Amino acid sequence: MPRADSSAHSIRVFVAVIGAAATIIAALIAANAKAPRQAEAPPLPSRDNRTATDWANLGAAAILAGRPSEAMAAYDKALQLDPDNWLAHYNLGCYYARAGKRDDALSHVAAALRSVRIRGNVDMGSVLKAIRTDSALADLRDDPRLQKILAAN
Repeated sequence: MPRADSSAHSIRVFVAVIGAAATIIAALIAANAKAPRQAEAPPLPSRDNRTATDWANLGAAAILAGRPSEAMAAYDKALQLDPDNWLAHYNLGCYYARAGKRDDALSHVAAALRSVRIRGNVDMGSVLKAIRTDSALADLRDDPRLQKILAAN
């Protein structure tokens, strides 16, 4: 007999918990329905109208998604459109640094800084700070060649 009372009690507790959860879910749904809608992200330009920076950003997204061959194709397209695109060079520097290809990484980091210096359309201090703190470039920080590149800027 005590066993039946215990089972009945467990069932009553379970039903109460489910009821409370349903109430909370209903309140969250109602609150979400009242929340202002965020604007949708603008669509990407068509493949033919993408800028070098669009392609550099697509390359970065492909890296984050674990698709390095797609990233490399996007970076190549960015640099075909604009050989001095600082973002494509910076992202390639990060990619090559993580891949252990120091020479390629340093070459692209230097090209990114050269582009920023020549064009002046990006804050040099922010780029230098990123180079000094970006975890993707951590393996280069002990390389005297990177220190020389940074000192020249």
